[in-house]
Amino acid sequence: MASCGKPPRATGWLRQPSRILAGLWQRVRREAPHSRPAANAQPSLAYALFQMAPGHVLRALAARLVAELVPVFIPLLVKLATVFAQHKRHAARHASAPPSPPAWQGYVFVTAMFAMLLLYSWAFQWFFYEIGKATIIVRSALVSAMYRKSLVLSAQARARLTSGKLTNLISTDIG
Repeated sequence: MASCGKPPRATGWLRQPSRILAGLWQRVRREAPHSRPAANAQPSLAYALFQMAPGHVLRALAARLVAELVPVFIPLLVKLATVFAQHKRHAARHASAPPSPPAWQGYVFVTAMFAMLLLYSWAFQWFFYEIGKATIIVRSALVSAMYRKSLVLSAQARARLTSGKLTNLISTDIG
């Protein structure tokens, strides 16, 4: 029973996203004059949100890069396997032909194609996993910041903002 009328404070990990967002926002404001050419430029919300989960975003970008580059090499391996099969067939049909390539080369080409497809699949799934984690971090920080802001509204502002309107704002605009 809180007799002083203040809402209970969040503890542990519930406080962390809004603390991170507030700290990053202050850092962006502090660094804004040095990193921006215009004196009246506002801090970037996108930059502050990126700074909340830079590791997740960078790992997701690396995974997406791998997922986009791997399919480039698969046709090259198919071409090598086709040339190998043609040489093997030519050597089997003609006695005067140069000796056929060793069979292990064909197995290497097929194994490499399989490995490339596995790498592509893994990188694509890893991209969505990391982006999903970053999304959860950013969304929880925005919802927490919005909720904290609603707790410190003046009576006049609170009269204009019903709890249903606030819930709708959090659930549709942020989510």
